[in-house]
Amino acid sequence: MLTHLNNLWHRLRSSLWLVPSVMCLAAFGLALLADKLDRIYHVSGDGRWPKWLIYQGDLEGARTLLSSVAGSMITVAGTTFSITMVVLQLASSQFGPRLLTNFMRDTGNQFVLGTFVSTFLYCLLALGNGGGISGEPPAVSATLGLLLAVLSVFVFIYFIHHVSSTIRAEHVVQLVAFGSVNAIKRLTSPSEQDLDQDFSLDDALSGHEIHVRAHRSGYLQAIDEQGLSDTASNVDGVFKVHFRPGKFITANDCLATLFTSQAENKNSDDYSGCFIIGHCRTDEQDPEYGISQLVEVAVRALSPGINDPHTAISCIDWLNSGLKEIANQPLKSDYCCDEEGELRLVRCNSDFAGLLNTAYDQIRQNSIASPAVAIHLAEALADLYQVTESETRRGSVHHQAQLILTAAKQSQWLESDLEDLENRYQRLN
Repeated sequence: MLTHLNNLWHRLRSSLWLVPSVMCLAAFGLALLADKLDRIYHVSGDGRWPKWLIYQGDLEGARTLLSSVAGSMITVAGTTFSITMVVLQLASSQFGPRLLTNFMRDTGNQFVLGTFVSTFLYCLLALGNGGGISGEPPAVSATLGLLLAVLSVFVFIYFIHHVSSTIRAEHVVQLVAFGSVNAIKRLTSPSEQDLDQDFSLDDALSGHEIHVRAHRSGYLQAIDEQGLSDTASNVDGVFKVHFRPGKFITANDCLATLFTSQAENKNSDDYSGCFIIGHCRTDEQDPEYGISQLVEVAVRALSPGINDPHTAISCIDWLNSGLKEIANQPLKSDYCCDEEGELRLVRCNSDFAGLLNTAYDQIRQNSIASPAVAIHLAEALADLYQVTESETRRGSVHHQAQLILTAAKQSQWLESDLEDLENRYQRLN
């Protein structure tokens, strides 16, 4: 259940409508509160209220004020929406369409759009309240409408600054890298029930087999591992998962196999709900997705149409930072046990070599035409090699550097550039 809630929250915060919708509900409540305050104001008289704080005009002036604010806010909201669409289009063409989720998830953009729309809605509702009290002007409602209009002016100024900042390459790379590093770190947090002792996998994966198949095609976004483990405990079995989050699933693919001694449990539909399949990848349980986003920015920066090696170098630095975080950390175990220490789940996790190849394969293949980027990539690999203690992981890093050197020797590089690359490569020996 928790996995489904996390997936729902991930989808909600990646939408443009959530924050504006909540703010519109708040505007509705504020309009009702203002109507009650108007009634209190007119019953108690204006002697108890500071005149400099409350609107002192007549009914017609209050209506004009509220209608003017409402008309201007919907115009500004339309302008803001148009600017946002242009920014999304520019970001899609320069950084890749998969990065649009990061812009849509931006709380600043959602807050700005929500401010204008909720102010417009409040003014409309306040206009409906005007004149409802013996022809008296809605003084409190008009005052709040004026304050919201002033606030919207400052919000619009913030929006111009925010949009100008978010389309900078450095900001985009840092934003994507922050999510990628956090996703990678989650791989180094093994659960408390992970199996550490030796055991016979063949004995555990025996008995009656129940195949859990996908009912639709799409990307595997998340797996409810706790639900699978609890289910396996109830039937005294073991689940073996065949895909990890991020992989594309075709309808009727076998997502997992349950090995159990209870032959009567044959309904695989009871278990398919533990696998969340959607139309796109997410970084919820897929650390390679965030890495792929950074790689896409770097590869586009290396394309002849953009030719921006500085952005590619920045992506390499952030990727290397994330890999160095887990260079000497044990990754999440493939085996998970219940509270009694019995094996209940066999995962399909990413390993260090897979993450390394995801991060650097495409950049390496596209950087041969840009010696500056290739040399910096070799330097980053040398730094990663120096901090890595595991010989197996060191071998994977060394293999990447060797591929760079081999490709450079087969290309028409200048001798000085090739010498610089070889100097970086020597640090890996």
